[in-house]
Amino acid sequence: MLSLQNIGHHYQHWVLKDVSMKLRVGQRCILTGANGSGKTTLLKICAGLLTSTQGKRIIDRDTKVSCVLASSFLYAELTVLENLKLYATLQNQKSDVVDWAIHTWGLKSFMQQSVATLSLGQTQRASLARATFSSPNFLCLDEPSNALDAEGLGLLEAYLQSFDGLALIATHDPGSFEPLANTHLRLHDDHRLELR
Repeated sequence: MLSLQNIGHHYQHWVLKDVSMKLRVGQRCILTGANGSGKTTLLKICAGLLTSTQGKRIIDRDTKVSCVLASSFLYAELTVLENLKLYATLQNQKSDVVDWAIHTWGLKSFMQQSVATLSLGQTQRASLARATFSSPNFLCLDEPSNALDAEGLGLLEAYLQSFDGLALIATHDPGSFEPLANTHLRLHDDHRLELR
């Protein structure tokens, strides 16, 4: 599904250097590393949101990528429901995907609230709903458990257990995801990617 060949990325200094890996459908990969090690940069390159300074990214044509990053990609002035309906329209999705998202991510109690008034955990759940209702087969999740309460963590775990695509999960809390993961990647300060 995804192959990275000698990927490097440079801002004012090298964040990634000579990173190569192959990921396939069915893998749930945890990506760990210290702050500043390049986890988010690597995630964005894998998702196709950032072009690497060097190297090659090869991805299957039929891959449908969706992401949860630090930004929710939700419109603050719209309600959760309005956001989901908007994204459903933009992605030519049937209206029942909105109902699925509300149920799957437990959004009913705050779906009529504007995103600007949500707690961080509620925003994260709404962002997860936005990212998953289009039936992606490749999910890139950057710290998806951030601000989630026990209920939200349970919903995330249940979703990931049933997800049969490729999931790449950057996290500082690998313990939360290790029971679900079948691959653990670690970025080291020397830019080396280790398969654990």
